[in-house]
Amino acid sequence: MNNEEKSYITDLAKKFLELTQTAKQLELVKRCKDVNSLKVVRPPVWCYVYPSESKHLFEPEKLFLEDDTFRSIEFNLLMQMKRADVLNSDMPVNDVIYTDLFYSVGNWMDAQKTVRMNSDGTTQAFAPCIIKNEDFLKMHKPELEFDMKKTKEQYDKVADVLGDILDVKMGAPFGQTCGWGDSMMDQLVEMRGLEQIYYDMLDNPGIIHEAMRFMTDCKLELLNQFQQNGALFLNNETFQIGQYQIGPASCPLTDELPQADYDGENNDPKHLWGFAQAQEFTGISPDMLEEFVLPYQAEIVNKFGFTTYGCCEPMDNNIPLIGKYIKNLRLISISPFSNYDIAAENCKDRYAMACRVHPTQIVSFNEDNFKEYIKGLVMSINGCAASITISEAIIPHGNDATVFLKCVDIIQDMLDRYWHC
Repeated sequence: MNNEEKSYITDLAKKFLELTQTAKQLELVKRCKDVNSLKVVRPPVWCYVYPSESKHLFEPEKLFLEDDTFRSIEFNLLMQMKRADVLNSDMPVNDVIYTDLFYSVGNWMDAQKTVRMNSDGTTQAFAPCIIKNEDFLKMHKPELEFDMKKTKEQYDKVADVLGDILDVKMGAPFGQTCGWGDSMMDQLVEMRGLEQIYYDMLDNPGIIHEAMRFMTDCKLELLNQFQQNGALFLNNETFQIGQYQIGPASCPLTDELPQADYDGENNDPKHLWGFAQAQEFTGISPDMLEEFVLPYQAEIVNKFGFTTYGCCEPMDNNIPLIGKYIKNLRLISISPFSNYDIAAENCKDRYAMACRVHPTQIVSFNEDNFKEYIKGLVMSINGCAASITISEAIIPHGNDATVFLKCVDIIQDMLDRYWHC
């Protein structure tokens, strides 16, 4: 960058720092930490806006910088500042920025294809690769490839320009070893097929146990590989929905991690958040969840300081069962398909709740209906450590991006009226 560009990005960083130090932002950070410490405070309201709609609300129209690294930082800072100004949410902004982690993790099988949405909106068609039982034998441990040299060079590049202004940290907050959290079932289903897995649990349960045992052992080895290569970075210091979050709707800010014996260098998993879920088992009995999933997941996530659990599966009735295995369970994603009353009863004084708004309330937005829905949600979680999040990757009816703004305002209003703790 030339001097003009450096002056521009440092001035922008200083403005961003001023925002992070305002009384409002400091209060939001504290409130998020309070929720994660199981304190009953006014629930923070968060909103993840689908990228195609975000550009209409928060994204800058034009960027000044050409360098890819600093252009990304410019975009991130501008978007956070505009979002804090436009959206009446409680998403905290702090001065911590990470400089990126250069790594990759291989697949479980050579033929494995991940079904994820690409940046252009397309996706890989579902293509199972474990067709016959003997195909399970083709699985192998995913290998970590970590470029510490490039990761450190990126950090040095950014810290040299912004390190005196913002809290620049190397790498990226830890999210998972591979897959969606350290869950395993999501990737096994991807390779075998959901319907076939359901048949296997009845007709050939031993093969599922063998697969989960193999994947658990490999995940533990992979986690150790992350640690030994210096690729585990603290994940309790910053929060950006869609980028730095633990699970689908969970803010990781806490003063309880890292633990007291943290030396500043050895990022043992016990100093981090872990995450797991079992949304693929939405229609499966608690007995099967206990037999095929929870004992294996527990071996991994219990190595972390705290665990957040859950994605789109109904969590209400399974919370005690999950807590039986996940000993460090702290925060639960309460999907919109859960009974909020039952979930609150099972979480109160035990776990923090990350409550997610039902997507149909946004897609088919009706102000009166939405108010009644949120009123019921707020009254259900009174007395609990909780947050309320619009987190589904959805486009509102009529492509009206301002629906998100209206919904957040209504949630805040319903909290004003019906939150009594």
